[in-house]
Amino acid sequence: RTSALSSGNWHGWNHADAQSGFLRYHRRCGASRSMQQKLSVSMSVSQRAAPEIVAELLSLLESGELKYKLDSKTDSRVLELVSKLEEVGKNTDWLSDDSLPDLYQVLYQEVNGRRNAPVGGPIRGSEIGRFLFRTEDAYQNVLEDNRAVNLLYFKFLNLIPGSATLYGKLRALSPSERLDMEQKFKPGRQISKNVVQIDFSPPFIKLGRSSLINFELGPINSAFLDTVYLDDRVRVARSARYGNAFVLARVPPSSTASSRAGAFRDILPTPKVSPAVPALYLLAGLALLVKPDLLISEGEISAGRLVLPRRLVLGLGFLILPLFIVLLISPL
Repeated sequence: RTSALSSGNWHGWNHADAQSGFLRYHRRCGASRSMQQKLSVSMSVSQRAAPEIVAELLSLLESGELKYKLDSKTDSRVLELVSKLEEVGKNTDWLSDDSLPDLYQVLYQEVNGRRNAPVGGPIRGSEIGRFLFRTEDAYQNVLEDNRAVNLLYFKFLNLIPGSATLYGKLRALSPSERLDMEQKFKPGRQISKNVVQIDFSPPFIKLGRSSLINFELGPINSAFLDTVYLDDRVRVARSARYGNAFVLARVPPSSTASSRAGAFRDILPTPKVSPAVPALYLLAGLALLVKPDLLISEGEISAGRLVLPRRLVLGLGFLILPLFIVLLISPL
């Protein structure tokens, strides 16, 4: 056995080959350590650059106004910065981060078409919807106990203030559910382990700042949200279905936005109508009793190319005008 070892050949083992293999192994280990060091340095550099990326991102969106679309140059830069932050946050378990629950104001949404608008849905995705319900603010709040609340503030006809509140329950998706979603929706990116499904109740609508009218309107719906970056200033996320990016800023506790973002705590989801509404309808009914020919008028009323029967216009006026007056004269 000793002679076999000294001869460099024992049971097919060649000592010279082993020695050269040993050297190659250590070279590979050295290269691997060098690569790991480079990756570590690269990662630390990107992590150090994250605050600068966030600062630039917020400067581009500093107005705090949720615009439907940015100009193409600004929009391209915002998406470029979002991709950089997404790379920094890659493979990070954001759902386990204790700082995730907070109030967030939506500063940006990527719009790829009417259906893919993540904030406001089809209402903000159409021109007539944006005209009727001009958006002022939007908030997407993550709360304890796997709860979420979305708020959208608007002005109906740019006159009557209102809000839509959606109460939701969220849960993380399993690996198989994430894979099924990728195959079904083909978002153009790999869905991360940070994706959650949020099941929302029907939107709770409030009209008038004094809560003259509250009601639920709309279907139950679900959203799928993938958080790709999180720090003490922003949360960056993507729609898991379509890949749309959006940027949300944490709401400072002492700011004006804090009261708006947390207004859902003061909104009891109980439908109600102000007594002033039926009172005005009663007056309208009395007016018809005194002068019933108000709705028997013949003729037509034209507005540009639109021609409507006078009786129809007056009838709609009696139905809508009392409600409109109540909302308009409510404390704004």
